[in-house]
Amino acid sequence: MVIAGLYNLDTVPFHHVYITVKLMDGFGETMSKSKGNGVDPLDIIDRYGADALRFLIMQISTETQDARMPVSNVCPHCDTLVPVKQEHMYMRTRKLTCPNCKKPFRPGGPWPSDDPELPTAKQASERFEQGRNFANKLWNAARFLLMNLEGYKPGAIRIEELPIEDRWILSRLATTTVAVTDQLEHFASAKRPGRSTTSPGRNSAIGTWR
Repeated sequence: MVIAGLYNLDTVPFHHVYITVKLMDGFGETMSKSKGNGVDPLDIIDRYGADALRFLIMQISTETQDARMPVSNVCPHCDTLVPVKQEHMYMRTRKLTCPNCKKPFRPGGPWPSDDPELPTAKQASERFEQGRNFANKLWNAARFLLMNLEGYKPGAIRIEELPIEDRWILSRLATTTVAVTDQLEHFASAKRPGRSTTSPGRNSAIGTWR
């Protein structure tokens, strides 16, 4: 992309490159469509929501160590998650039987065409439920606040007039905001708030185009 940008527009299209770690399946193999052990982000968004996808990817991110995520076939009949086994990959298994509804389906994979006899399963991971549950907690908290704002009129906040518990919450929010902003600016997504990241770590996979 850099060469194409220089050739076509005589300019560098971007100056920072962030190289992520590999995302592996439960067996430690690199996720790949050709293997049939990968998840489609659009399928994950449709099933769990975009916030769940964002949350989990950030949660499992590291700077140097590959991340593992067990993959399952989603039964097209009853929506049950059926764990992918190694013998299911590379199109070696054409038909599976759902342990819940007992109906057959074809596992997800790089199949060249549809099967008129068997519906093909989408693939997902139950780990995305963590992100969905977290997003639901935030939504429920927001709904609780909205339910108790009857008669509230927004206006300027005089911090010195707030009770100590409100001032404590605002101080924690300010501290967290500074820490998260610093980590995002230094591509330190694997760090957690409260740890200083004044510069990228020695092993950070960040390149800069001059």
